[in-house]
Amino acid sequence: MNLHQEFNEEILAWVESVGGGYIWEPEVFAVTLLGVDLSEYGHSKLLGLEGVRQIAVDVGSLPVSALNSLSRIPGLSSLVLRGGSLSVEDVESLGAGGAKIELIDR
Repeated sequence: MNLHQEFNEEILAWVESVGGGYIWEPEVFAVTLLGVDLSEYGHSKLLGLEGVRQIAVDVGSLPVSALNSLSRIPGLSSLVLRGGSLSVEDVESLGAGGAKIELIDR
């Protein structure tokens, strides 16, 4: 087990402890925190994930700056956002981070 794997495992244990879930397989590494109020727990722990391809979160009361940080995680290909009221400019700004921004309804 390498250091990155240990670090990911620590973060994923936190994800589960706050009510989220994940898939971590050779072809797919996705984290979902839908239904979890990240404004209560913070989002910064997720920024340390290595190799994650998709993250799904409720926008809730997260500021655009927090979503912007998530969208810029190296290697992230998709950031799924549920709820909230993001402007077109916000979504465009988030997409500039490289990850595809997917908006879903509640």
